[in-house]
Amino acid sequence: MAVPRSFAGLVGLQGEMEWFLNQDVPGAAAEALAARFEGDLRAEEGSFAYVRLVL
Repeated sequence: MAVPRSFAGLVGLQGEMEWFLNQDVPGAAAEALAARFEGDLRAEEGSFAYVRLVL
């Protein structure tokens, strides 16, 4: 989830959140994110958290 520099455009959402470390993210979710943003965080050094919001 990206947060804008100004909170003027911020919208509240209610739902359930799941998070995974990069080594534990479900394969289909990681593939979808990599395709969408043309980059795969699993190939980067370090740890990353994937956050999925289910509305």
